[in-house]
Amino acid sequence: MPVIVTPGFLANRGEFYFQMASQVEAGIPIVVALSNQLSNPLSPSFVRPIETLIGHIEQGGGVADSLDAIGDWLPTFDRALIRAGEDSGRLDQCFRVLAEYYRERAELSKRVISFAIYPILVVHVAIIVFPPQALVALIQGDPIAFLVQKAMILGFLYAAALLALYVVQREGGRRWQSLAERVFHRVPMLGSARRNLAFSRLTLSLESLISAGVGIVQAWPTAARACGSPAIERAVEKSMPKMEHGWMPSDAIREHRIFPTHFTGLYQTGEQSGRMDETLRRMHAHYQEEGFRKMKAFAFWAPNIAYGVVALAVAWHILKFFMEYFKTLSDAIG
Repeated sequence: MPVIVTPGFLANRGEFYFQMASQVEAGIPIVVALSNQLSNPLSPSFVRPIETLIGHIEQGGGVADSLDAIGDWLPTFDRALIRAGEDSGRLDQCFRVLAEYYRERAELSKRVISFAIYPILVVHVAIIVFPPQALVALIQGDPIAFLVQKAMILGFLYAAALLALYVVQREGGRRWQSLAERVFHRVPMLGSARRNLAFSRLTLSLESLISAGVGIVQAWPTAARACGSPAIERAVEKSMPKMEHGWMPSDAIREHRIFPTHFTGLYQTGEQSGRMDETLRRMHAHYQEEGFRKMKAFAFWAPNIAYGVVALAVAWHILKFFMEYFKTLSDAIG
């Protein structure tokens, strides 16, 4: 795994699975299919893991067992799907499900980043403008001090943002993910957008696992880990004993406030109708659309509020400057 997971990395992984699905579906042995990936690798970071994977398979290991043996190149969600596909004899279908899953994740990441560009630009403008005394020093002919000060502030923010992304994206970084979730969910519009996108990933993961032949009870904890919400994951962990004792998942999760009535109602409809895969696809589309809509609203209002705050601050500093100027002038006259 890279230090920071980017949309490009997600798209490459989706393309890797698509190519694997096409080759396995055509009857090409898995080792040959993997070797073909090495002849024209999608990313240099894929080369060493694929070579190691081929070595384990040639020694007699299964695909899923070999992936477990080489470490965390693939997340738990991918390995669970591949194991299910290998056990059921539907490895090609499993690869196609993963290809679509990563294609959607890459698209989601791109859209979230596009929504965030404008607020980030506003933050940069605010850092450059404030404090006004620094601009005065720049105008008076001290650009080096101005640039050093702004570079230190921006450098600190960039380092903090990269560290936060690294910690949150790690599979083992649940404590930091929980902290980030609690903080961001208190932000109007942004918190609601993040919750909707988490439910979108949850339903997509459930549908993918079920399509690969994983049982519904076994699919829930893996899908919860893949959705990126520690709160949802904790709720599912508490619900698992009841599911394992015969409770329907809709009844088990209804006891947790993190799952809205809309979610549990639609899920129960899928259970009763026997069309769970179709219901999960509809739920995924609904929550993704809601998440994008609220993220777009946040991306519109946040910069405007920030601009308002910046304008008020500039106006206050101008007013303060003239008040001090007139006071000094009055004292001189007196």
